Amino acid sequence: MNRRAQLLGLFAALCGATLLFACGGEETTEEPVDSTDHVGLFEIPISLNNQASGPSDAVRIEISPTELRLNYRPVVALEHGRPADTAIADHVITPLREALTSGPARRQAAIRMHANIPYLTFVEVLNTLQSASLRDVLIAVRAPGENPSEAWMQFPHFQVIPAGDEAPVFESRAIPWDEFVPQWQAVYDACRAGQYVNCDGPYAHTAEGGDLEMEMWTRAQGMKVTFRQINAPEPARTGGGGVAMIEGLAPPAVTGGGEPEVTPATEGAFTVRFQESTAADGSAISNMVAPVCADRQCQAIFLTDATAMSMRVISFLGATFPNGTQRPQVAFRLP
Repeated sequence: MNRRAQLLGLFAALCGATLLFACGGEETTEEPVDSTDHVGLFEIPISLNNQASGPSDAVRIEISPTELRLNYRPVVALEHGRPADTAIADHVITPLREALTSGPARRQAAIRMHANIPYLTFVEVLNTLQSASLRDVLIAVRAPGENPSEAWMQFPHFQVIPAGDEAPVFESRAIPWDEFVPQWQAVYDACRAGQYVNCDGPYAHTAEGGDLEMEMWTRAQGMKVTFRQINAPEPARTGGGGVAMIEGLAPPAVTGGGEPEVTPATEGAFTVRFQESTAADGSAISNMVAPVCADRQCQAIFLTDATAMSMRVISFLGATFPNGTQRPQVAFRLP
């Protein structure tokens, strides 16, 4: 009987092992996720655009000076906010893209980023999201005030474009240049009312026709918004009349006291100090862009140096398109 009992016990143990193997093998425990924010409240940028709803069903990207994390897990090590060259291909951060595309599809990305992260890293993160078809982005920001609190900024409809002069292709139609010209004085007055560096006043002669291009540029303590005419119509050609000239003879000299021809203005630039980007009591940047973009979707090209701090980028965008404005379309140019 003892021998039989031992055999039955061995058979039961083997059956148990077989069932365990059939159900997936040895039991494994997944490492717990550290969901603590590695970038603190006072390390994220201030933005005047800060009323977006919090992220929902979003991939979470956190960028500190030493690490890039996706959904709270380390993906890429950073040194002074930059990944190693081997982690980047064609301005796409390959480990991040692989992690994004290997997980479940999400409709939104939520970015929490240290204020000192360089623009080149930030724009390469955007380029990586673009390559993974993730274009709905929220940015964790601080709302200005005596008691700062965490908020979310709705990031523009974005695209990343190469360095150089290649023009972006926006989805909507550009604002006509002729609609900016009547607002030039209001833009100038708002610029001069702030901590300005230089403000172009209206010109007596201004070009007509074409579309409006808006460019945002920042360096050191300056933030500049430039409005310029693009896609100008071909100049009208005049012909007919006049005396036919004999080949080889110079035309007669023009006589009389006619006024010299004046080249019409095609561009106005407005530069203020960076403090205006976080002025909660009335930003000169917001005020000088409002006559053009307050009640319509604007398009802009953003460019700056590779080493410019991300807080300059986010605060500049937040002041240009503050709470209450339509979500713009912005092309970020690679430095």
